[in-house]
Amino acid sequence: MFVAGILLSVRKKSRWKGIGLLCILVLLPVIAYYSMPSFQNRVRFFVYEFDFFKRAAYIPSSNDAVRMASWKTGAIVMNENMPYGVGFGDISRRMNERYPVLYPGMKEADMILPANEWLIYGVGAGLAGLLVLTLVVLLPFFISTREAFLWRLSAAIFGFSFAVDIGLEVQFGVFIYVFITLWWWKWLTAKNI
Repeated sequence: MFVAGILLSVRKKSRWKGIGLLCILVLLPVIAYYSMPSFQNRVRFFVYEFDFFKRAAYIPSSNDAVRMASWKTGAIVMNENMPYGVGFGDISRRMNERYPVLYPGMKEADMILPANEWLIYGVGAGLAGLLVLTLVVLLPFFISTREAFLWRLSAAIFGFSFAVDIGLEVQFGVFIYVFITLWWWKWLTAKNI
């Protein structure tokens, strides 16, 4: 929506619509902060947790800190097993062996897979996995469409999501990525639109 606001505001015919959209996008979180206690508590919790997040320190059951711990642990397991990886079936076991060394006293429920697609593929398949995933993520940037900027923006959004989540490890995530990417590609390359 933010990008849409910028695009609308640089076009003469829709400049005021774009400026209005940008103003709404800025005002909505401010209004939500002062009118919704649950949103205010979430912002306060994020500020509290941010210091732990920066240091990759472990806080039991903390979403962001557990994610950072998984990144750090995944990177170590990946580097120890380059260039071939450990095999996708052994990722969980290898991570669970390493967590107690790095984070003594970590709860078993917090010992998650690396929360990053590149780490999953790097740990599971080593250098080949990293290269294949990178090629798949970069491929849309080399496909020309009618609206190149919007097409590349959607590819960048998906690429960023793979850096902070493992959406391709579940069926629903695979469906969302494949469906949206192929539908968007078909729509942007259709001749009769």
